[in-house]
Amino acid sequence: MALVEDYDFHVIMPCDVTLPLNYAERMLEEFEKYPNLVMASGDWGSKKTVAPHGGGRFVRQSFFWNYYQDGYVHKMGYESEILDKALSEGFNIKVLNDLEFYHHEELGHGHGFKTWGESMKTMGYLPIFAYGRFIMDFFTNKEVGKMGAIKMWWYYTTFKPHKTGYYSMWPNDVVESVRRRQRKETKRYIRRFVYKLAVMALRKVHEK
Repeated sequence: MALVEDYDFHVIMPCDVTLPLNYAERMLEEFEKYPNLVMASGDWGSKKTVAPHGGGRFVRQSFFWNYYQDGYVHKMGYESEILDKALSEGFNIKVLNDLEFYHHEELGHGHGFKTWGESMKTMGYLPIFAYGRFIMDFFTNKEVGKMGAIKMWWYYTTFKPHKTGYYSMWPNDVVESVRRRQRKETKRYIRRFVYKLAVMALRKVHEK
């Protein structure tokens, strides 16, 4: 019912979230400064993120109705798909890391990270990218935790998408868009890793 076309923005916010008093004002100021910004949120937890969260996420309506005339697609991974859509179409997304909101319920309490792993499969995540996310969450994401990361990886590897409906694969154009972006990001991470190794090797040689 909140998706009314006459409004400039809609907000995704679960019932267990508390927002700071200046949250909406800061968001609207950010959107006014950057016309190409179509999605933004604050941050939460100890991990500084770069992709807007579902909780407290503002979405620019002009972008939304241009691509989603029937509202959000009723398919697993819809909150991630719209982020990929924004990036693939040349729009900007942003997280205001200093604007923190608070979740009262523990992350994953309702889904046990099952939907995370399964939606990664239905969106066609590359195995190397999914594994990289597992490693990152396992070692650095305190909110997900080690068991949460393991569950996410397990459901990604074992889930078999349905032929139709909510649990089916996204269309080929969406899957290819996701994989194309992940290939670029994977190459970028590999280059950074090789560069760091080279710097470490040169320092050791210099020390000798």
